[in-house]
Amino acid sequence: VATISGNTVTIRGAGSTTITASQAGDAAYSTASDVEQVLIVNKAIQTITFTALDDVSFGADNFDLSATTDASGLSVSYLSSDESVATVSGSTVTIVGAGSTTITASQVGDATFSAASDVEQVLTVNKAIQTITFAALDDISFGADDFDLSATTDAIGLSVSYSSSDESVAIVSGGTVTIVGAGSTVINASQSGDDSYNAASAVEQALTVNKATQTITFEALVEVTLGDANFDLLASASSELEVSFISSDESVATISGNAVTIVGEGVTTITASQTGDNNYETAADVAQDLTVKAKALSSQSITFDAIEDQFLEAGTLALTAMASSGLDVSYEIVSGPATLSDNVIKFTGLGEVLVNASQIGNDNFSPADPVEQAFEVITVTGRAEFGELKISTYPNPVLNMLRISANGQKIIQVHLFDLNGQLIISKGSVGELDVSRLKAGQYVIRISTDDKVLTQKIIKQ
Repeated sequence: VATISGNTVTIRGAGSTTITASQAGDAAYSTASDVEQVLIVNKAIQTITFTALDDVSFGADNFDLSATTDASGLSVSYLSSDESVATVSGSTVTIVGAGSTTITASQVGDATFSAASDVEQVLTVNKAIQTITFAALDDISFGADDFDLSATTDAIGLSVSYSSSDESVAIVSGGTVTIVGAGSTVINASQSGDDSYNAASAVEQALTVNKATQTITFEALVEVTLGDANFDLLASASSELEVSFISSDESVATISGNAVTIVGEGVTTITASQTGDNNYETAADVAQDLTVKAKALSSQSITFDAIEDQFLEAGTLALTAMASSGLDVSYEIVSGPATLSDNVIKFTGLGEVLVNASQIGNDNFSPADPVEQAFEVITVTGRAEFGELKISTYPNPVLNMLRISANGQKIIQVHLFDLNGQLIISKGSVGELDVSRLKAGQYVIRISTDDKVLTQKIIKQ
């Protein structure tokens, strides 16, 4: 508690001690009676010095507290009122979260010093500022696969959120971008913060989605034959958009939609095209030649029998040629005293008439070879051609047997007609004709020699 040197007291510690005063005497004096006094030494008062703490931000490094006490050799201890904001180990402060906490500095004293009065200082931990890093986005094309965005924040443990300014171009789910259409949109990267971080400043990057290219698949066309049925063209675009077609020669083939109608023989170029849309560029045209070959037509022939000489007085003759195809036969008066209407010849005078019969064919038959027939228009009044003949017929009128006198001429053929031109009797070289069975009336006899013809009217009784 205290030491004494001579009459000097040195305090050593708090407590109490008895100070004894004595005198041993000498030759003249006896020893004096001791006198005692109690010396009480109280503990010293100590004071802590702890200055105000500066604000810090979440994420700051650990730092040391620097409170002191005027008690020699004693150290100050610390306590945080909210360890979710900061903890203290020894004198080292570790920031845990944003907020405020009270740091209490204390000294409990010792044998010499009384406990110091606590000193408190408020520590404010502000939210940290965070920064988003979001690099520029490369242009892409419509139809590209989904891809992930890669923006980051320097805030530990926090993730970035995204939004698209135009969801008709691209949508964002989580951090994955799905392309919806061609165009441009702004991708916004944001972080709203939490208890320890302030919201970050948003970062925007433009995303350009170009139109996609497309190609047309259009295979070579198979050769067709004139008369074949209509058929559909088969072409497709990689975009799955509808392909349109055009024919370079509509006299060969026409196109409606994708249906081809064969029109004629030849070659036409069919062009497949796709003009694109909001999401696809125009495709390169693809052209294929379509060859239409002539149909292998069936042959046909005309049957046109020889025409007997006709009487002018009969007036007309119906033509009856036939085509093996069953198609209608056409006629033409090549020459001679006659006109033609609806396959009926009308006689306009005497002489040779040349008639042409033709059939031009159709999709199934080739044209027939034309056939011509000639006949004479004669008169029932009788006349000799190529000069007079010395031939006579008698009796005239006749009842049963008509006799023919050739007078040395060689008779080749004898024909007997009614006045309508209908052949009644035809004989070779004869000297008489039996007309007994004929009805009474007028008839025409035609007698032919090697180079002459005689026609003459006879009367049957």
